[in-house]
Amino acid sequence: MLNKTLMISGLRLAGASIQFLFNLLIAKSLGADGVGGYYLFLATMMGLAVFAKFGFEHAAVKAVSSFNISGDSSGQKNIWGHYLVAASISSITVIFVYMLVLHGVLRHFDLVSAGKTAIVASLFLYVALIVNCSVLRGLKKPVVASTLEELLLPLVNVTALSLFFLIEDITISVLYKNYMIALSIVMLVSFIYLLSSFNSVPRLVMTRAELKEIFVVASPFLGIASLTYAYNWAGTWVVKYYLDLADVGIYNLSWRLVAISAFVSVAIRSISAPYFASAHAEGDYQLLQKKAAQASMLFIAFSTPVLSVLYIFSDVILGVFGEDFERGSIVIRTMIIGQAVVALCGPVGYLLMMCGEEKTYVRITFVSTVITIVSAIILTKNHGIIGAAAGFSLGIGFQAVVAWLVVYKYLKITCAPFGGRRSHG
Repeated sequence: MLNKTLMISGLRLAGASIQFLFNLLIAKSLGADGVGGYYLFLATMMGLAVFAKFGFEHAAVKAVSSFNISGDSSGQKNIWGHYLVAASISSITVIFVYMLVLHGVLRHFDLVSAGKTAIVASLFLYVALIVNCSVLRGLKKPVVASTLEELLLPLVNVTALSLFFLIEDITISVLYKNYMIALSIVMLVSFIYLLSSFNSVPRLVMTRAELKEIFVVASPFLGIASLTYAYNWAGTWVVKYYLDLADVGIYNLSWRLVAISAFVSVAIRSISAPYFASAHAEGDYQLLQKKAAQASMLFIAFSTPVLSVLYIFSDVILGVFGEDFERGSIVIRTMIIGQAVVALCGPVGYLLMMCGEEKTYVRITFVSTVITIVSAIILTKNHGIIGAAAGFSLGIGFQAVVAWLVVYKYLKITCAPFGGRRSHG
């Protein structure tokens, strides 16, 4: 696990460095307002993608992993095809609903015409990419999946933007088109890789019962994904509603920098998920405890130095983007508190999702989301952008602590670096 974690963490670090350059280019070209407009576009697209994915990204990992024991590659290939079909159906449905409400609620959030078109096109591409990467993770190829998502996508994104910069002035519309082009290229690469891995195309035809089963199995994960989106992006929407577009830019840039500290945790979760699922399916709880302890130890070991550097040098880092962004240092330090709690608790969310406790995790996430949104609204009204950051930290911290307690109680797992499994007696 350590070698894969180091590889994926290295990929995420490289990708984060490239994303840093991308954000720097936007900030220098368009200022805080431009950064805010771009991340408002992403917030909209990602919100629609939550429902288009319908939780397939987690369900696909679990379904593909179940064939690892028997080595049935044909079954894994068919699962890939079935989930692509299901994702296409859900994407079409989401786009239809989006078009209906486009001139209602969303017209208040400064999405220019080019942004609306790019959102629809990017949605299909993004959902297909996520399904492909989930299948790769189920095949125990998390390094390949992370290379596509964490390295290649930002690399193509910044390369395409650099080319645009040589041809024409960078505008917010150019950013939308640039993201769509980057998604197209990376999604195509993911398809080619999976086709070469299976040596044939997947079966896309399925019965109505099979399609229904996919949606039923994925539905608990949809709840988790939608609630996770809500507390991750609630601050963006609250800041936009109560403050201005420049504050949206400062908030999201600060959040992206803090998210660098999570690149190890995401790598560990993506590696651990199929092992958690396999160990639970086999009833090997000693192995489950061992993997959980290893993951927790890596969480703490790698997150601590990153969080420390961000906390100490936040002023210097934000100063690189311009004077407008320097007031985001307190936002970074506030968000770090929540991330530190998450690091200490370990991969408890994935343990619950991979071990049959999806509905329990949905309930935990629901409560934490309510806490995040309510606290963000109250604190933003009274304290501005810092209040939004405080609401974010409160929500993710609460979720991590409660999930840790549930794992301890129901799975008999002490999700700590040197924990042992509790007896049922």
